[in-house]
Amino acid sequence: MVEKNISKDSKDSGKDRGWAWIVTLATFITTALGSGTLKALGVMLPTLRQQFSTQTWVIGLSIALTPGFGAMTCKYLLYRPSRQSYERK
Repeated sequence: MVEKNISKDSKDSGKDRGWAWIVTLATFITTALGSGTLKALGVMLPTLRQQFSTQTWVIGLSIALTPGFGAMTCKYLLYRPSRQSYERK
C-alpha cells in the first residue's frame, strides 16, 4: 500500500497544471519591463544631462539606483502591516 501511494504522488508531481507557464510569462514580462525601463533611461541620458545641466555621472548614478530603490520600496509597500491587524476585535 505504501508503494502505491508513493508511485501515485510521483506521477502527480510531474504535472505543472498550467501554473508553470503563467509564472514563466510573468517572469518574462517583469524582466522585459525592467530592462526596457533601464534601456530607455540610458537612451535619454544625453537629453537628461543637457536638460538638468549636470555631469554624466550624476544622471548615470540616478539611473543605476532606480532598480534598487524600486525593489526596496516595492517590498516595503507590499508587506507592511495594515492598520486592521493592530485593532482588536
